[in-house]
Amino acid sequence: MRIKDHVPEEVKTERIGRLIAAVRHVARQKNIGLVGTTHEVLVERPAKRGDLLQARTRTNKIALLEGPEEWIGSYRRVRFTGTTGSTFTAWRSKRENRELVAPWQ
Repeated sequence: MRIKDHVPEEVKTERIGRLIAAVRHVARQKNIGLVGTTHEVLVERPAKRGDLLQARTRTNKIALLEGPEEWIGSYRRVRFTGTTGSTFTAWRSKRENRELVAPWQ
């Protein structure tokens, strides 16, 4: 049995818009709290824009960092330096564990 939809389309659109804005706000606040922290990332590929590399943490956070293409496929320790709300900018950590730079297998 199918229930009739009594909610107008414009009300649905407004509600989903408010929900998306609320989720983005909460995610941004949580991510701002991670700026300045150090993370292990897997360097995946060149970023879509600029001369940066795209990397991912074990918790699926995306970070963009400067580095040579030889880093692709390896783990690096980085410090988050900023966020757009969903993506982080990062710098290579000065104290990098040698075990982390081995190619990912």
